[in-house]
Amino acid sequence: LKWVGALFAKFTVRYGSKWIGPLEGIEDIALAEWAEGLSGLTGEQIKYGLDSWNSDWPPSLPEFRGACKQRVDPLHRAYIPLPMRPKLNN
Repeated sequence: LKWVGALFAKFTVRYGSKWIGPLEGIEDIALAEWAEGLSGLTGEQIKYGLDSWNSDWPPSLPEFRGACKQRVDPLHRAYIPLPMRPKLNN
């Protein structure tokens, strides 16, 4: 819950009343829900989600989780086939 509280503080600074208003009166429930919803993500993934979210509106939990998971492991490279070279007539 501590790190989700820090995440909520960042969203409060970024979005002000757009973030605070919808959570008013349910802060503890929201903290618990986000902690459960983001479980299994690494700190690096969460940082990536926070750094990459650039909307004028704060994310919902599913949107933020999706943004966190967009990061591709740098050691994993997608297979991209090379273009076929034309055969030369000898």
